[in-house]
Amino acid sequence: MKRIGLVANLEKPRALLLAKKLLRRLKGRPVLLEEELGVQLHATRNIHPLSELARKVDLIIVLGGDGTVLRVVRHIHPVETKLLPINLGRLGFLTSLSPQDMDASLGLMLRGKFEVSRRKTLEVEIRRAGSRKIKHVVLNDVVISRKAFSRAAEMDLRVNGEFLNSYFGDGMIISTPTGSTAYALSAGGPIIAPDSDVFAVTPICPHTLSNRSVVVNDRSVVELRPMSATEGLVVTIDGQVLVELQKKDVILVRRSKYQVKLVTLPAHSYFDILRRKLKWSGMSH
Repeated sequence: MKRIGLVANLEKPRALLLAKKLLRRLKGRPVLLEEELGVQLHATRNIHPLSELARKVDLIIVLGGDGTVLRVVRHIHPVETKLLPINLGRLGFLTSLSPQDMDASLGLMLRGKFEVSRRKTLEVEIRRAGSRKIKHVVLNDVVISRKAFSRAAEMDLRVNGEFLNSYFGDGMIISTPTGSTAYALSAGGPIIAPDSDVFAVTPICPHTLSNRSVVVNDRSVVELRPMSATEGLVVTIDGQVLVELQKKDVILVRRSKYQVKLVTLPAHSYFDILRRKLKWSGMSH
C-alpha cells in the first residue's frame, strides 16, 4: 500500500484521537486526508474531497460505523479503492475491526497479510414520467416504505417481467448479501453469505402472513410498481439517500458491475464476525 487515505466520522467521540494515533503509526508514509478531517487536524496539505481522495490512494482507512462506510462508498463510486473499516459504531458488520485491534491489524496489512472481500452491489433505477431516470448504486439495501401516518402501501412485484405477487403492508426491502444483516434481518429476512450470487426481497410488516422473503438470482431484474397512492411512499438508498415517489413511478433493481473491496484479515472471517455480532453461543465439535 503506497498511498493511504484516512476518513473519520467526527461525530464519534474517539475518531479524532484515533486519527492522530494512526497518523503517528503511519509516519513516513504518504497519507491523504478527507477535507473535514484535515480541517480538524489543522493540516495544510494532502487534503482532498472524498471522491478525489479515492482516485489518489491505494487504500482508505475508515474510522466510524457501518453508516460511515456506506457514505464513503456512495461518494467514491465508481472508483473501487480498497477500504479498511475500523468500527467506532455499535454493531458493525462492515466495520469488523475494533480500535483495540488497530495496531496489530495495521501491521499485518502493511506487510501485505490481508485478504480482499469483494462485495456485490445493486443498481436501483426509478423510472419517472417524461422518461426521467434516477439511478443509485446500493451496497446494503433499497427500501420502499411509507411515511409516518400514511396509509399502508400496496405494490406489485415482478421478477424478470413475470408477475410474482401483490404486497400490502409497510413496504419492501431489497437487499444485497452484505445488506442481509441490516434492516432486512430485523424484518425477518434471511442471512446470506456475502459471496452468494443472489439478493433478497423482504416485505415489511405484510398484512398477509403468508408473504415471506424471496431470494432471487442476482442476474434477475426486480420491478416494483406501487399500486396505491404514491404521495406517502419514499425510496431510501442505504439508509442515506431518500427519494419521494411520484405517481406512476416504477422501481427497477438489478445487480451492478461495481464492487466494494473491503480489506479483511485472516483471523476475521465472515462467519466469525457473524457469531460474535449476533452472540451465537453454540459449541463446535
